[in-house]
Amino acid sequence: MYYTHHGNNKPYVEPSHYFLKPVLTTHKKYEALRMYFVDNAPAEKVAKTFGYTCRSFTSLVTAFNKALEKETLDTLFFIRHKKGRPVSKK
Repeated sequence: MYYTHHGNNKPYVEPSHYFLKPVLTTHKKYEALRMYFVDNAPAEKVAKTFGYTCRSFTSLVTAFNKALEKETLDTLFFIRHKKGRPVSKK
């Protein structure tokens, strides 16, 4: 993680680093695709920013587009939580 320390010596993550330097693989994919599709950044720039080769990033774009066709978006990056408390199976 990208931590800095404030006067109280407690670790603090810079908010921009959370988005620009993701640690989790799925978060990294999400931010890279967002940069490509929303910010219209060139594939080469996105690949370099997030540590992908250009070829691996374009493969990621292709896989994402295929997922769009299958309408499986709700489970690509985010988990849908059920409302309410779990029901006991007794």
